[in-house]
Amino acid sequence: MSTPLRDRLRELEAEARQVKVLPAAAVRARGRRRAWRQRMAVAAAVAVVAAGGGFAATHTGTHQPAVTPLDKGLTCTLSLPDDPAQVKVRVIDGGAAAGMADKALTGLRNRRFTVTTGSSQEAGNRQGDVVLRYGPAAIGNATLLRAYFPGVVTMIFDPSRHDDVVDLTVGPRFTAFHTTTEVNQFLAQEGEPTAPPQCTSFHQR
Repeated sequence: MSTPLRDRLRELEAEARQVKVLPAAAVRARGRRRAWRQRMAVAAAVAVVAAGGGFAATHTGTHQPAVTPLDKGLTCTLSLPDDPAQVKVRVIDGGAAAGMADKALTGLRNRRFTVTTGSSQEAGNRQGDVVLRYGPAAIGNATLLRAYFPGVVTMIFDPSRHDDVVDLTVGPRFTAFHTTTEVNQFLAQEGEPTAPPQCTSFHQR
């Protein structure tokens, strides 16, 4: 049988009298301590975040990644010269048959090329006909010079060269030059040279 409501209320009243109630001052003090601990916890969290951010900023500022300088590329001359006299050629004996290096040198002078030096003995392409080595400033010059030689001509572009001289290595199979008609036909067919990938700007004559 359930306890009458009146008896239950009297029991709750007796239990309530036994509970110790803290004084108001103590309650306020406890509240202040709780609030203080919360504020300190928040302040500590903010300090940690700020410190972490400060470290990150300092770390970033002190250890900036090295910036790789951009490759400025090369200024190249692709246009063909108006006259062979504008083309400077250095003749190199690359194992040519007896007298053929001198024949190449004389033949270039007769065709108005500017030969900067006489032929010199040097290890060259001993299997081909002719090798042309040139830099960015002599791309058009090398293209015109190439038109004068039949057979296999190896074109070697050297981006590190700063002069406008074309090195001509005369190999063992060189025997003759193209005729004027053959030179014109070759130039009409080939046109101006294609820029090597290192070229980013171009110089016009």
